[in-house]
Amino acid sequence: MDGPAVDNSTEPFLKFWEKTQDGLTSSVWLSREDLHLLAAQASRRLVESLGGCMQKEQGNYSVSQLAENHTEQRQQKQGKQQTRAGAGTEGIEGQTTNRTGLLKPLRGVCIAHYMTKNRVEEVILRLAAKASGYIPVTINWDADGIDRILYKIESTHCQAVIVDEEVPVACLNRLAEAAQGRFKVLSAKALCFQSHDNLPVPEKQSCENARSMQDCDLRTLSGGKSECTPSKEEREDNVSLVVFTSGTTGRPKGAILTNKNMETSCLALRQLLDLRDDTPLTLVIVNPLHHVNSSVMLELALRSRRAKVHLVSRYTTSFWRLLADVAEEEAAASGRPERSAVPKRDFRLLTPLVSRHIDFLRELVDTNRLTGVSVHRLAHALRPKEVVLLLGSAPVGLTTVQTFLRLLGKLPAIRFGSTETCLQVMGTPFSLTDDEMMRALERGWNHIFQGRPQKGFYIGRPHPPLTEVEIVKSTDPSNAHYMVRCEAGEPGLLICRGKNCMRGYTASAETSRDLFSSDGWYLGLGDVCFFLRPLENDGQVDGDEEQEERREDEKENRDEREEKETGEKEEKETGEKEKESRLDAGRARHLDYYWVTRSADVVIKGGANYSCAQISDDIKNCLLRLYEGKLAKTQISVATISMKIQSEHEDSCCVTVELTRRPGLGEEQDKQQETEREADAWHALISDINDNFLSRVRKDSSLLPKASVPDYIRIGKIPTNFKGLPDSSALKKSFAELLKNDD
Repeated sequence: MDGPAVDNSTEPFLKFWEKTQDGLTSSVWLSREDLHLLAAQASRRLVESLGGCMQKEQGNYSVSQLAENHTEQRQQKQGKQQTRAGAGTEGIEGQTTNRTGLLKPLRGVCIAHYMTKNRVEEVILRLAAKASGYIPVTINWDADGIDRILYKIESTHCQAVIVDEEVPVACLNRLAEAAQGRFKVLSAKALCFQSHDNLPVPEKQSCENARSMQDCDLRTLSGGKSECTPSKEEREDNVSLVVFTSGTTGRPKGAILTNKNMETSCLALRQLLDLRDDTPLTLVIVNPLHHVNSSVMLELALRSRRAKVHLVSRYTTSFWRLLADVAEEEAAASGRPERSAVPKRDFRLLTPLVSRHIDFLRELVDTNRLTGVSVHRLAHALRPKEVVLLLGSAPVGLTTVQTFLRLLGKLPAIRFGSTETCLQVMGTPFSLTDDEMMRALERGWNHIFQGRPQKGFYIGRPHPPLTEVEIVKSTDPSNAHYMVRCEAGEPGLLICRGKNCMRGYTASAETSRDLFSSDGWYLGLGDVCFFLRPLENDGQVDGDEEQEERREDEKENRDEREEKETGEKEEKETGEKEKESRLDAGRARHLDYYWVTRSADVVIKGGANYSCAQISDDIKNCLLRLYEGKLAKTQISVATISMKIQSEHEDSCCVTVELTRRPGLGEEQDKQQETEREADAWHALISDINDNFLSRVRKDSSLLPKASVPDYIRIGKIPTNFKGLPDSSALKKSFAELLKNDD
């Protein structure tokens, strides 16, 4: 302890680093008070732009009602259907008024944030959303083309989209065309930084009331008291954010994340970092704020009284120098003597990364292109245990670990979760030494189950009582092994439970899917994992102990079935339905968990998951545009799979395109009816696609979203399984042969 925690409202909180030709250029420090004042200003301007204290329109109401329905359905399944006292009109918040009966001016209104990089404006607008009650809808500037952006805006019934000054003119034109009478296109810079003197004075008294309320709410954010403050239950149930994630249906799905989801993930991260209230916390954020990763990290900083943030616009080579500088500053501020491993006061420096960043660092070092800092200085600066490099979003394999040890002399911390679980489900405990961490990693890489190699990647432990996890044989209620636990080392489906799990999806093809069990387990992760019990002090788990573990698990499953059978009569009398199928999650708190693969068809790129079906649709539409008049929809079939070819943690996007010569005609009929010229033209078309398609889409970014650009393309037959779906195993064999022949 180094004294009581202080209120940082006027202390330095945020420094912004802009990527320029000369590296990273910093802004001045902004305090929380600075940001809150700017947020109040932005909130007022938003209210004015959207017509003051606007009423929800029918379109927005439908999104709101959907979110409320998710909650009601889950309560009904759990036998807990209740009506909240004092609930007002249904909405995405569940209720529209707080206990004082005052209405937030933009309560429940969805507004899309379309930035082209991390910006201070994004932070200001997140605070403005808290004050005015609107719900930010994130746009992925790395992967979303204009059609997908419009889909996200329209599917969430956004009343506005806020853009930065670098959005391409072509996209602005499309937004303007689509916006007519449906939503407004607003400037982030004008909302956040334009002089207030230039703003018109609102004519409606309702807008003045809205302003007073916002000032009241912003004082509360700064630590002041307010009669306008909603009840604790209402604040927790309010929607904080809608973040889109790529689903297996091919359409992005909007995960509805509440304040309680955010709070739970922040508490889980505090547990992961062994972070006390009085521990100074510094975050260096380089991952995009449109992802749930950086969104939760920003929220963690806002909820930590002794936190400050270095926000980087985009990754660049200079990032490593910045990281070394900040680490050295924090170590010096902690009173750490030179060459000492123990600081006089505790601190944490947290940098969330993806494994791809480590690939970049390795390439820079190996090609002598690391500028501004030597690898020796970088390693020395990052050496303290209090400096945490947190990896997630992709498995951490041997190559990444070897790179960490070779270049930095330390191991990363690892976290696991998804957008639907508000980022955090489990992670590697801060208390682990590097030796203990290395043993845990190696156990997964060398794991054998039932005499066969079963490689797994260490993802840590859950955060009791905040998050619970289990490995089960099936998540299909019609399956005989539904929710039956797997034994130690046996691969199965990962499920989780906790207040970190989203409320549900916005309108999508997958909204009706039953994602939660009757007792609250989230079943939609789609990850195959296994667990192992921690090693004993001698680092070994002998055969007798493994047999005992197996017998124990079998006994637990037997006892569970017997308890279910004998308890059914009691359930009818007592109504305690939760006991019927609840799993004993308490046993999981000391188990080590390992990730094996995904059951869903997605491609991991840059730490984000992208739907294979969506990539296939994008490529099909691109082919139709490029070869307009030469190809019809019915002539093109596309199948996308992911393969680890160039990296152990980044997927290569492998696309097979099957072309049929003429729609509606059999092969023999084709041969009879088509002329020699038509045949030559067809073969020339196939050759052109085979030879030039990849180079075209890589050179012209307007043809395909960045995430949908293939790494490899194959023109040929798409093998299918008995269901008529693409056969992934056969496709992988085809690509393996293709790549082998190319070598």
